[in-house]
Amino acid sequence: MSFGSFELYNPMITLDMIVWAIAAGLILATVSAFVQRHIFGSFVETICRKQMFSPEKACTLDEIGAGSNFLLRRALQSGSSLRKVVFCANEEEAALPVKNGFFAKLARFFSYEVPAARMDVRRARFYIPEDLHYTAEVKYETKGSSLPVVIASIVLIVLLALAVRYVMPQLFNLLGRFLSAAGS
Repeated sequence: MSFGSFELYNPMITLDMIVWAIAAGLILATVSAFVQRHIFGSFVETICRKQMFSPEKACTLDEIGAGSNFLLRRALQSGSSLRKVVFCANEEEAALPVKNGFFAKLARFFSYEVPAARMDVRRARFYIPEDLHYTAEVKYETKGSSLPVVIASIVLIVLLALAVRYVMPQLFNLLGRFLSAAGS
């Protein structure tokens, strides 16, 4: 692709690919922030509202009313950022048996890490320690963008990408002609 004096040397990379990759990244970040604030944030807010700040006061997802939420169940597995502020009171009871099939053994053989124990999130009882209560509330605050704002942001990102897609080549051509005229 050539714009006057400018050339993209790799024919596989086009301006379209660059613009749409950036737009897709912005859209993904927008949706991710919405999920974190509203799904995870409402879970943390419920724990704080019920004052579940010790293992004795811990509740299951079904007791809280969030047992059917797939994203929340997935985020409560070991190693997630949500689990850095939300703890499990009965980790041993909720632990799932280790898979010992051929592929599981092969994966353990080739990895140098001990695999994190998976748990049955439905049986696990969750709480937020008193000292992490403020951190959890700030990190997962539910105030923020609503669904209409997220949808409007996505539409705006797509419109901006379309505008950049059609304006940038003309700007490159104009700049190329200017540099060609200045060099003559």
